[in-house]
Amino acid sequence: MIGIAFGVGFMIGPGISGYLVQFGYAYPILAAAFLSASSIVCTATLLPKAVPHAEETDAGPGGRRLGVLDWKSYAQYFTRPELGRLLWQFFFFALSFALFMSGFALYAQRRYTLHGHEFGPKEVGYVLLYVGFLGTILQGGLIGRLVKMFGERKLVFAGFAFSAVGYGLLAWTRHWANCSAPAP
Repeated sequence: MIGIAFGVGFMIGPGISGYLVQFGYAYPILAAAFLSASSIVCTATLLPKAVPHAEETDAGPGGRRLGVLDWKSYAQYFTRPELGRLLWQFFFFALSFALFMSGFALYAQRRYTLHGHEFGPKEVGYVLLYVGFLGTILQGGLIGRLVKMFGERKLVFAGFAFSAVGYGLLAWTRHWANCSAPAP
């Protein structure tokens, strides 16, 4: 369900931004600020409050709360055999995803054209909307079937392998569907 929500959010945010940018760059920023503020208000008012453990008044739902810069405490989780492997996998996934998402707009602007003009925020927003749509379909029903067919372990390895190959092949792309690369 979280994956579906992430995909839907990934469709809505870039889609709205891609549409609003035609009126000016400030509009997507204001829309994002409004959506973030509404999320904070809904979280603060609609979610039930966590009841701390009797022995620790500053404890969170999972036990003792770690400080933001309490690196030693965080590091101990990475040394646990099973948990550490999962945390490293998540770290590398999150890092590669964040690096891709932060650089894709600049990459697309410099690499692709659409109907004779460079990719801009509108086109990037619509591409990310499409990516969110595909993610929603994958998380909404396809991933469960794939896990039953292949197992989680094989899917994790396949996912990392396909991501690495996809990121690598992106360096050689010159064309987007109905797009052409600018002349060198």
